[in-house]
Amino acid sequence: MNARFARRSLQAAFVFLTRLPLGGKRPFEADELRWSSAFFPLVGLALGGGLAVVHAVSSWAVGAWGAAVVTVSISLITTGAFHEDGLADTFDAIGGGYTRERILEILKDSRVGTYGAAALTLGLMTRVVCLASMATGAAPALMVIESISRAPPVVVLTVVPYATRPDAAKSRDVAQGTVRQAFVAVGTAGIILVGAYIFGAISGGGAMGIVLLVTTVAALSARYLSQKVGGITGDFLGAIQQLVALALWLVWAAPL
Repeated sequence: MNARFARRSLQAAFVFLTRLPLGGKRPFEADELRWSSAFFPLVGLALGGGLAVVHAVSSWAVGAWGAAVVTVSISLITTGAFHEDGLADTFDAIGGGYTRERILEILKDSRVGTYGAAALTLGLMTRVVCLASMATGAAPALMVIESISRAPPVVVLTVVPYATRPDAAKSRDVAQGTVRQAFVAVGTAGIILVGAYIFGAISGGGAMGIVLLVTTVAALSARYLSQKVGGITGDFLGAIQQLVALALWLVWAAPL
């Protein structure tokens, strides 16, 4: 992979996961889109770093609770609530669908139902409460959680088949990532975690606990969701990212 190809793939990752205007004028090639998934944790790291700055400034201006609301709001605006949309659609489909066909039908419905609204509300409340409860350590938490939570979906999409035909998926090129992309994504997340340990943001035991927690939540979520329809979907991948992130927020903010 040459430097230009890597830069374009990273750009594609930012365009896919955020609303930031970083795509340039030339459309992305299929290979660049396929490799973009390898850089998802780096996009999360950049997003987390930006949110850390927002949180620090808003904490000074409006206090802990106001800063938490502002930070989560900016996160939604920056990403276009991309993963949150997947979480809501997934809970609507699983809660309201009793057959594979009905679940897939609900997933395609852009409207948000009771199950989706409840999941979305609880998820946002959890993030706000956890962030507001942190007297210190919000910056590393934002960077680590935003980056590491974006690695499991990359692994899942390479080991679990799509429930729909790949050529029918909205993000079909990104969805065709292979073990190589998953390896890079996991390796990047691992480096970020080691960096957090080196800079004293987490302990060695905490790092091991994060690895175990992320693996468990991602594996159980992927297994349960794929059993429902015989595979994975883009909405399911978004839900997995959100569930992993919420688990990390709860553990990170817990008084120990």
